[in-house]
Amino acid sequence: YELELLGEAGPYIIFTNYMQFGGSPTEPNEVTVELKAGEAVTHDFALPSPVTRSFHVVDAAGNPIAGAQITIQYRIGSGRSSFGTPETTDDDGQVTLHALSPDATSVVRFQRTGYMEADSLPVLGQAGETCPLETVVMYAPTGILALVLDAGGSPMANQRVSVAVVDGQRMLGEATGTTDAEGRLSIVSALPAAEGVVHFVAESDDGSG
Repeated sequence: YELELLGEAGPYIIFTNYMQFGGSPTEPNEVTVELKAGEAVTHDFALPSPVTRSFHVVDAAGNPIAGAQITIQYRIGSGRSSFGTPETTDDDGQVTLHALSPDATSVVRFQRTGYMEADSLPVLGQAGETCPLETVVMYAPTGILALVLDAGGSPMANQRVSVAVVDGQRMLGEATGTTDAEGRLSIVSALPAAEGVVHFVAESDDGSG
């Protein structure tokens, strides 16, 4: 890549890196320049080659989803940052991201009107790696109506409950709600219309299960 920067005379610090954590670079490759009026200064920088990830985004029937918006999340240790991109899935539901940082685990989130948002698998790519095509399924939203009982079979009134839809080891979606006076739980358009195991967890006062 070539980039030309125009500036007034004076001192500058120029650095290059993959941007993470809200735009703050980590371990920048930098140089200090004292620019004089009318002077042109050239510097060469080197970065590790980026990671490339490709995706095929489909609905529950396997039909491609075009125009899905994309958010990239980076994870390093306990730190996380997210940013949107101008990329969207094409008419075949496919998209390739060519400039992901090799220094962080990336999770790619897809959003489209009429569907629950869906995340890719987390991947820590090596410099210059091209990852295999990954299929991401986006599900239409649905709800659930349930009667929540305790171990003795009595309705759990005014109880906060977490509901998760799981397929094997993969979380497809989760939501929370509170039962009414008769122990009925109603969650509307907040869970994926997908085949899976539905887990119910009654939360204690401190928020634990």
